[in-house]
Amino acid sequence: MLLAISAGHSQLPGARPCQPRSHRRHLLAVHASGTLLLAAHAEGPGSSLHVGSRRWTGHHALVQGGLAAVVACYATQATRRRIQKRRYGQLLVLEAARSAKVLVAGGGLAGLNLALRLAEMPWRGGCAPRVTLVDPKERFVFLPLLVDYATSIIELDDFAPRFTDLLKDSAMIEHVQGRVSSVNWRRRTAHLVGSDAASTESFDAMVLASGSLAGDSVPPELPGLKEAVAAGRAQGFSTLEDAQALLLRLTESGTSSFGPVAVIGAGYVGVEVAAGLAEAGLQVALFGSELLSQAEPANRDRASERLEKLGVSLRRGRVVAIGDGTISWASSSGAEVQKEGCSFVLVTGALAAAPLDGRMRLEPQLKEATSGRATVDSFLRVAPGVFCLGDVAAGSAPTGQTAMQQADVAAWNLFAQLSGLPRVAWRSFQTSALGEFVALGRSNAAGVVQPDQLGKLLPPALPPALARAVAPAVASLGSGGGSVDVGGPVAALLRRLAYLYRMPTVAHRLRVAKRWLESAEEVFPGLKG
Repeated sequence: MLLAISAGHSQLPGARPCQPRSHRRHLLAVHASGTLLLAAHAEGPGSSLHVGSRRWTGHHALVQGGLAAVVACYATQATRRRIQKRRYGQLLVLEAARSAKVLVAGGGLAGLNLALRLAEMPWRGGCAPRVTLVDPKERFVFLPLLVDYATSIIELDDFAPRFTDLLKDSAMIEHVQGRVSSVNWRRRTAHLVGSDAASTESFDAMVLASGSLAGDSVPPELPGLKEAVAAGRAQGFSTLEDAQALLLRLTESGTSSFGPVAVIGAGYVGVEVAAGLAEAGLQVALFGSELLSQAEPANRDRASERLEKLGVSLRRGRVVAIGDGTISWASSSGAEVQKEGCSFVLVTGALAAAPLDGRMRLEPQLKEATSGRATVDSFLRVAPGVFCLGDVAAGSAPTGQTAMQQADVAAWNLFAQLSGLPRVAWRSFQTSALGEFVALGRSNAAGVVQPDQLGKLLPPALPPALARAVAPAVASLGSGGGSVDVGGPVAALLRRLAYLYRMPTVAHRLRVAKRWLESAEEVFPGLKG
């Protein structure tokens, strides 16, 4: 009797591969007496099989009738093993299957949602991959609600649950607290840097969702910013730590201790922060070359009116330096530099970007990925088996809505790749506009929604009290195919419902919904009273 042992793809009749085709395949055919009859290996898909044989004893018969390939992969300590015996005539096959490994760099909206979608895919017979989610933070952060937390509207666990809590029911996903510093996409290896040590990990497929890549571009540096931050006169506003620092400053010192506040950056975050601080009673000046340059015109108009009503001074221009108690800026009209007094500076946008040493490098570097964002194909790949999502992917708006839609498409394409499905089964990415909201205070917002997309925007089922409160707002939108702009408490209510629906995992949404209903007057404007 012959014993055949192989490492690589399952080539048994009717079997489907459960790992990527890039694996090297090894084949050994051994006689029951222990005689090595044949050794072969193939470097990859479609390559020829290199065969070498040696007569170690007097046996001359190799394997008559050919070898129906044999399975599996070299198992490591981290590899789940399943051993099966199959007989083909006098050939006894031992089969050991190895799960593929997917490495996801970044646990934000794109990375976490992709990992969760992979866990929901219809994997066949123990072939589900092992997903390693690498993120330096202990908590997932739903960034669109960062302002709501900093202004004491919602609690920390509402929008920033721990990864361990979110993933406790997903056995195939492991969270590793660290960051990916570099990726060699040709060798399929990634260098991980953790709090204690560094390591190099191999992968079968990789997802880059870490925010930005290291490249030729250098983030802008504002003169005087580092000194102001060190002195406690300035801070950024782009991370959970930034929001916690601002919340602590507001709650401990009180708004009365603040002098004039300057908010740099008139994009979505800058406008929301300025409105929240002004509503709390602070004197706020908002600096930016253009107000909400990428927003819907209706939202831009409503935001401008609301900021003016709140007393926010809009300075259309560019900040050139931060001094001791002053801020220097040049207007968009090209006038000479002006100075304005301020006691505290909040920086948003590109000036609050991550430092270069915290960005991930691609090796070899692709010429399409030199500006911090990578050019991807229609399947969201920057290289074979390497997907890019979120802010790191060029060609799409860097919004949370886009990131979540990319996660759905990339998860399916990863499933198709690892399951050996033909390319015709893959999905091309096309962004779909569901709506846009801008917070303008605790119970005020501006929004533009598509009535025919409400089924994707709002939760399909709501508690009775919440459903009654939402009904008039939804009815006012109509059912046509055009865009509808809303404002005030109605927009604030729809915004928080839409974000509740975007929270990861059903269990977390239910916990948050329960807490929000208990403090409905704060979270859901118009629900009571």
